[in-house]
Amino acid sequence: MLAIVLNKPNKDKLTYTDKNLRYGDTAAYRVRACVVNDGKTEYSKYSNVVKFKAKLDTPKLNATRSGLYAATVKWKSVKGAGGNTYTGEASDAKTCKTK
Repeated sequence: MLAIVLNKPNKDKLTYTDKNLRYGDTAAYRVRACVVNDGKTEYSKYSNVVKFKAKLDTPKLNATRSGLYAATVKWKSVKGAGGNTYTGEASDAKTCKTK
């Protein structure tokens, strides 16, 4: 579980961005408030725990005509997809693969 420490007094909305997640990672987060009075730090109870699972983005397709009865489908690789292997279905329901 990640403990988040932010020193931003007098802010109504606080955010934290976890930039170290990879596909398949599950992270859990909780926070608590603190204040320093006379040199002594006082803490609130912890918030509820929220969990997040990193998933792959959805590829975005672009199709162009490449002949009288042909189409070329293009897409950019998805960050975190191993080996850039994709599966899909053509309109005739046959599964195709590419590397």
